[in-house]
Amino acid sequence: MNNKNMVEIVMDDMNKKTDAALKKQEKLDKIVMDDMNKKTDAALKKQEKLDKIFMNTADQFATLSHCVSHQVGSVIVKDDRIIATGYNGTPMGMVNCDQIFVEYKPEEYREAHTEWSNANEIHAEMNALIFCAKNGIKIENATIYSTVQPCQHCLKNLIQVGIKRIVYKIPYDKAVHSIFLTKHMQKNNIIIEQIKE
Repeated sequence: MNNKNMVEIVMDDMNKKTDAALKKQEKLDKIVMDDMNKKTDAALKKQEKLDKIFMNTADQFATLSHCVSHQVGSVIVKDDRIIATGYNGTPMGMVNCDQIFVEYKPEEYREAHTEWSNANEIHAEMNALIFCAKNGIKIENATIYSTVQPCQHCLKNLIQVGIKRIVYKIPYDKAVHSIFLTKHMQKNNIIIEQIKE
């Protein structure tokens, strides 16, 4: 046997081993990817379930609101635990808008109500944030669930305190988010998303 045949045999053997090693690695990669996909799917299903639970909780707190226009509830969650709740309304002890606008008709009183609300009511998101501030609860990297999309003023405050995920159910027709806020949120990986029932 000459050197040329020997080299061919060795090369042929190395190619077979390389092919076998590659096939083995492909199988291992597929097993790892399948496992990762299963874990990712499980994590997504868990998150979807938690989103429903926390939004349902926000819905329950919304029922405590006396607002004639929008009854809004919010829940702040960190590490899958509720750390604060809020609903829209006036400061404690003040008259509520359902006492002012007894026979509220949106087509007639929406602007008057908005003006009164801006002067006298605290939004659900702000009530939850105020509770945290008042009680020394850290909320950085938390998620807030709100039954209605946060207004621009609430959104600014949510960003400022370090909320990283904002989840809402119903779009707010008066929500106007500036291009600067939107760019800031994208740059800082702050997620705002609507979930539907």
